[in-house]
Parts: sequence; C-alpha cells; structure tokens
Amino acid sequence: MTRRNLLISMLMLALAGVGAIALLHLYGPAEHGHGQHGMWELALNDGKRWATDAPLRQGLERIRDGVAPIVAASTARPLTKDEATALSGAIKVQVQFLVENCKLEPRADAALHVLLNDFLEGADALAADPASKAGIKRVVKALNLYPQYFDHQGWRPLAEGPK
Repeated sequence: MTRRNLLISMLMLALAGVGAIALLHLYGPAEHGHGQHGMWELALNDGKRWATDAPLRQGLERIRDGVAPIVAASTARPLTKDEATALSGAIKVQVQFLVENCKLEPRADAALHVLLNDFLEGADALAADPASKAGIKRVVKALNLYPQYFDHQGWRPLAEGPK
C-alpha cells in the first residue's frame, strides 16, 4: 500500500470514528432511558453476567483481535503515529458498529456504554499520544472487564498490555 493510500485509509477511519462519537451522543443513555451520562454503571444482572447478542460478540472480538498484536508489539517498541492512528480509527469503527447493531435490554446496554466510553477515550488517548501507554492500557482494561460483566462463550482474555 502506498503512503498516500495509507493516509487516505486512516482519514476514512478517523471520520468513521467521529460518526461513532456522534451516534453515542445521539443514541446514548437518554435515548434508551438510561438517565444522564454520569448514571451509567458497570453492573451485573442480579449477580449474573449479561446475555450478549451476535453483533456485540462480533464487535468486541474485532476490537480484541485488532488490539492483541499491538499489545504484543508495543512491549518491544512504542507505536508509530500511523499505527496509533490506524488502531484508534479501527476501535472507533467497531464502537460505531456496536452502537448501530447491538440490541441489548436497557440495563445491559447501560453497562455496555461504560465499556464503549472507555474504548473511545482510550482510542482518543492513543491517537493523541502514541508514545504514552495510557490509551492502549484503557482499551485493554475495558476488554478484560467485558467478560466479567457479559456472557461471551469462547472469549479469549488479553495480556495486561504495556507496562
């Protein structure tokens, strides 16, 4: 892929990420009756993990599969700006996919929004400062919290990520 095509691809991913943020704002908790942004809470379903649907499992697996090799590589060297921008865009694309396609009951959806927020904030931090490990750590933490609250058979946990 030429440098020009890579830059065009990254720009497209970034624009898709902006759409994801807009969708979260438009269809966030108020639209689903979840209350204010501060009211989101990562909680179990009366002590049990929440049921998942196919789009949720697919979107989270895509985020995990995109992050896993970066986590492994980032222990050896910092990410380049292009790598961080591409990963940030890919995470945002999957968040947008989840917002558009995932159909959970309202309390499960509210719990999921906590993780989606962490993915978006981690992606933003990653793109803003690739040398910092804070963004990737936030994404990895959200990925590792996910199976504690959502029943996703066959989920493969990630290593804790960069130190």
